[in-house]
Amino acid sequence: MVNYILQIVSRDEVAIEQLSYEIRNDCTLTQTDVYAILETLGRKMKSHLEDGKTETLVSGGLAVQQK
Repeated sequence: MVNYILQIVSRDEVAIEQLSYEIRNDCTLTQTDVYAILETLGRKMKSHLEDGKTETLVSGGLAVQQK
């Protein structure tokens, strides 16, 4: 059995403003709505991670879990 270890390699940053702009182009929400959701998601994830919980984000069949 082969085990793989994923390691995050950062090459650049993306601002929340850019993310909200890109997402709003793919849905019916406004950029302001998307921005508010991303801000809230970030705060909620931070809070849960500080409490020792894990976060699982599922998108397109890919699950990413941070411990």
